[in-house]
Amino acid sequence: MSRSDRPSLDEQLARLALEVTPRTDLWPRIARRIGTRPARWIPLALAASLGGISIAAALTWMLWQERSELRPHERRTPDLTQSAAGRESAFDEPRDPRYQRTRAALEKTFAERVARLDPGARRAIAANLEQIRAARADLRRELAAHPENPVLQHLLESSWHDEFDLYDDVVTGTQPTLARN
Repeated sequence: MSRSDRPSLDEQLARLALEVTPRTDLWPRIARRIGTRPARWIPLALAASLGGISIAAALTWMLWQERSELRPHERRTPDLTQSAAGRESAFDEPRDPRYQRTRAALEKTFAERVARLDPGARRAIAANLEQIRAARADLRRELAAHPENPVLQHLLESSWHDEFDLYDDVVTGTQPTLARN
């Protein structure tokens, strides 16, 4: 058979039926299977909800216990005769030796990594660190005057986190890539 004897693709396509009807109607079976399939996500959603409620209840209970350890009649009132400098030092970093060693190691790694950066980045990081430390000093002074203020206490704690987050960002952002074997 030569090429000329074969029908062209257009001719073959023209001979095809425009509509093809299936041998059986599939929709009733599909609808039946969709309707009878159990909802598998319901037990999982229920378990997740119960887990979330349990965690929330446990955290609430822990916070409640922590707050109720000191009864109202046992709470100490601030010593107003204490000097402002003495009250400020009450809001300093922990003096635990393990904390001090860990902080020193982190600061050393931070300093080494910052030294690798270009001068513009070093200036920006130094400015951010100075802002965090200045804010913390301001918060300590305010807390010395108002030691029971929970907002100031929270902000002071946040300033520690901000400093460590800056350290962490620099250390992880300048992490040398390890050679693969």
